[in-house]
Amino acid sequence: MKTFIAGMSVLVSLAAAPALAQQNALHGIWVGGHPAAEGYVMLRMQVGLDSAADDARASIGIPGRRPQTSPITLAGNRVSFGFDERGGRAVVSATLRGDTLVGPVQIGKETRQLHLMRIQATPPELKDRIKNTYEGTYETEDHELVRFDAYSEGGSMMYINYTTGENRDFVLTRNGLVAGPSFFLPYPPTMRLQEAKDSLGKPQIVLQDPASGKVLLRTVRRLAFSSEDVDVKSDVNISGTLTKPRGKGPFPVVVFVHGSGPWTRGAPYALGEYLAANGIASWSYDKRGTGKSGGVYTHDVDSAQFELLAADAIAGVKMLAKRPDIDTNRIGIWGISQAGWIIPIVAARAPELDFAIIVSGPLTTLSEENYFSSLTGEGAEVPKRSRAEIALLMTAHRPTGFDPIPFVRQMRIPSVWIFGGNDDSVPVDESIEALHALQKEGYPFELAWFPMGNHQLWETRDWSRQYAPLIHRYAPHYFDTTLRWVLVLSNR
Repeated sequence: MKTFIAGMSVLVSLAAAPALAQQNALHGIWVGGHPAAEGYVMLRMQVGLDSAADDARASIGIPGRRPQTSPITLAGNRVSFGFDERGGRAVVSATLRGDTLVGPVQIGKETRQLHLMRIQATPPELKDRIKNTYEGTYETEDHELVRFDAYSEGGSMMYINYTTGENRDFVLTRNGLVAGPSFFLPYPPTMRLQEAKDSLGKPQIVLQDPASGKVLLRTVRRLAFSSEDVDVKSDVNISGTLTKPRGKGPFPVVVFVHGSGPWTRGAPYALGEYLAANGIASWSYDKRGTGKSGGVYTHDVDSAQFELLAADAIAGVKMLAKRPDIDTNRIGIWGISQAGWIIPIVAARAPELDFAIIVSGPLTTLSEENYFSSLTGEGAEVPKRSRAEIALLMTAHRPTGFDPIPFVRQMRIPSVWIFGGNDDSVPVDESIEALHALQKEGYPFELAWFPMGNHQLWETRDWSRQYAPLIHRYAPHYFDTTLRWVLVLSNR
């Protein structure tokens, strides 16, 4: 068995120890953070390669704050630097131990413990190797479904275990690709990614415990799907991809609708591949104004913009209803966040639609959602108000702007709204209250509830994203729940 970066040894040696040791033992990218009473403070620090060891400057990034620059000094193995965080001015006196920085953080009279780990930027050649050789959905020895993806927010490879909900970001180090206890933090390493070959000589992925070498996971079969680029005509051209299980079909299908942001095709959480592995097709597309789709993307939304975005999804639904490989009695739609405003419009105007799944989608007006987000800070800072205080303020707020309820009342298809109890973006309490009222009126709507889930349906112990290191897995059985609802609703 070889390390995953075997065959990439030249790239690794160029990026690793010699240059660092010769110029500055602190040079590189450091990630980690420290626990705090108000949450875990994540830190990403970069020390450039053009500074003297005793007069270096560190670029420091903390989620929700502007990037900072700080002097950083090395005396023997003692490292000193400082930065501003939400608790005040942090003064660090850490010990350098190879590729780790460990030591106290002093904030006023309080002392906390900092752990940082040095990682390396991923060479383009390694990214290409991951994408071309290993990206895909696999079955493991234990019959779990897992996904390895070249897309990653800050590392080299993203890993999702659909069975357990685990989600990890593998980063490149001197010792190869490793992942830590959470998606965001690689320290201490809990997984090392190795490559091997199966009995037929095909590439195989093995996850090992870095300390003991114990095999944690081994892939045995890479799943194959059918993928086809399919464009539709709205008022502009909308470009998308149809992903299907292997075989003739006809297959039930799900149209994926975006949340806010300039998203291109590809279902959130790689759900398209997960559904395909379970016999369900899906169509995802580039949001208008992004990727290969026409039109103009705008982040500012209103009723008119929601109408345009709904028209794009409707065009996709109507296209699928004409395909012989699609079960025209089982056409569904799935969306997250902002899609909660768009899907009711689609459902009201596309009679071809048979069911809907809405994740963290507001059943409130646009102004209520914006006001709630402003009160919580959406995780950029620790909320200054309790849930009870925010609920009281929400009661006094006068709703304005787009209201989805008139469109929801036109929905006659079975639908499920999925919410997390720690959502800091959408007013969940108000949305569930509206949903319960509609249920009492006889609407075929269901509620799925994850008390520990945040807006992304990741687990968290509070409703602030500042507890990000605790968000290391999707809410228990979220993927199975999604699949179950697709199957249940599509068979009604």
